[in-house]
Amino acid sequence: MTKTLDVLLIESQPGDGETQAEQLSSAGHRVHCCFTTANAGKHAESGHVPFRERYLCDGVTKGSCPIESGVDVALLVRGRVATEPTAGEAGASCAIRAGVPLVEAGPQLLDPFAPWLTARCGDDVVTACEDTAERGFDPLRDEIRRRISRVLGADGVDPHEIDVLFDFTPPHLTVRLRGPRVSAAVEQALSVRVLDALRTSRRSFGQVGVAYESRT
Repeated sequence: MTKTLDVLLIESQPGDGETQAEQLSSAGHRVHCCFTTANAGKHAESGHVPFRERYLCDGVTKGSCPIESGVDVALLVRGRVATEPTAGEAGASCAIRAGVPLVEAGPQLLDPFAPWLTARCGDDVVTACEDTAERGFDPLRDEIRRRISRVLGADGVDPHEIDVLFDFTPPHLTVRLRGPRVSAAVEQALSVRVLDALRTSRRSFGQVGVAYESRT
């Protein structure tokens, strides 16, 4: 069964991501927005979007940012070609800075966010977000593997025998290492290396746990 995701929806213009939000919600995922208003799209049609709804995010107006609470993936929806980010896309910069994987639904031409995207959406936004959320842990997985290799090598264990798995329920993270039986001292040393890797990550988490699971 697919894990329920917390998705940060970022719209270049109010209402651009309504369809994608409905698709994600129908698939059982939770959608969060940078701005509180649910009526911005309707206001935009008349050109009368209140200042705080257009420019001030929830991190300012409510003191509560979805990224700080923890999200699995950020979805940027751009309804048109634009060479410069819009005010509504400020959340994309926040996501990139926080190390949250970013997937985009929109035209590729002249896209200013292209260098920082983890993936682009095709027709299936739900699958794209699910895949991107998993791929978002690849840099951290690589760093953990690099740091635990020396410990495992000294104990005669091939680092490639170790699976690095993540259980993320925002904002809490559990890192599970799965491999052959090792001593308690090695397990402790591996936990220290995992925590060291997490400290170097741009992405921050709430409570963090590390567990070693023996296959035998």
